[in-house]
Amino acid sequence: MPKAKYGDTIKLHYTGCRSDGSVFASTKGNPPIEVRLGDANLIPGLEASVVGMENGETKTVIIPLEQAYGPRKPELVFHVRRSDMPDDIVLTVGKKVTGQRRDGSLVQLLIASVSEGSVTLDANHPLAGQALSYDIHLVEFGESS
Repeated sequence: MPKAKYGDTIKLHYTGCRSDGSVFASTKGNPPIEVRLGDANLIPGLEASVVGMENGETKTVIIPLEQAYGPRKPELVFHVRRSDMPDDIVLTVGKKVTGQRRDGSLVQLLIASVSEGSVTLDANHPLAGQALSYDIHLVEFGESS
């Protein structure tokens, strides 16, 4: 029976969990996602886990943090003066805000702490620094030509 390989277009159902078992993403109740293996549309460890699977196959995999969203980077946590934050933003710990990089591109930031004079922002991916588990079901794939 053929097995999925890089270059194939796949349809995949998955449920992703943190190490504590809490679900952070799932395709349950929705159509399967469709991606081409090798196009970097999945985290590296998940993509590598699908390679070699057969149509209809199901499995559970543990993705080490290096193959997921990588380690947390302390340099992505920084402080800004409270007075430099836009007036229309309610400064609440845990709130996501959008910032702008020097090159003009946008970045999602998490408000990590708020004090009288400053705000600590975190630009790390929310799942950085964590190993993740995925229940995956390869619904189908089309072999590349």
